[in-house]
Formats: sequence, C-alpha cells, structure tokens
Amino acid sequence: YNEGLINQNIKDKFINYKPLELANSLGIESTIFEKQKNFNKLNCFPITLLLTIKDLIENEKLSLDQAAGILKASYDDISTLFKKESLNVKNANEINEYISLAR
Repeated sequence: YNEGLINQNIKDKFINYKPLELANSLGIESTIFEKQKNFNKLNCFPITLLLTIKDLIENEKLSLDQAAGILKASYDDISTLFKKESLNVKNANEINEYISLAR
C-alpha cells in the first residue's frame, strides 16, 4: 500500500489475514511463525565475512570483544561461533555446518 502497488480496499482485506490461520489453511507447518529460541543473528552475515573475522581472530589481529563490536553481537554469540575446535574449515559443506553451530 505504501509503495502504491495496492489500494486501500485490498490493504484492508490483507489486514484481516492471520499468518497462523493462513498457514494452517494451506497446510503449511505453523511452527515457522514461532519465535526461534536459539536464533543467532550472526547467521544473517555472509559466510565470507565470518571467515574473514575468524582468520583475524586466529591471527590475533582482532579480539573476540572487537569482533562482537563490529558485528553488533554479544560476546557470548561471538565466542560460541569462533571458539570452536573446528576452526580449520576445509570445504563449503564444512563451512556451512560450522556457521550453523551458532544457531
């Protein structure tokens, strides 16, 4: 509506929809609408950025506190992600698995 793509009448129809009811009526698993308890916002960063920061931490050019400041994350999130034993990642599948450890 704000972008001018729909009019007020269509906007009013959409306001009546409830995501949970719509998901149930379409047979979609409704738990995707629940808040993720273990969500880690670090997962939204590109893997290449996280690997660069990992390398800087390993080479002692960046501290965990500094990394937390750069990524605007908590120290706990940063230490959980970067203080894993499996820091020597070799292929794309291992990288994805490594990054998902913070979830």
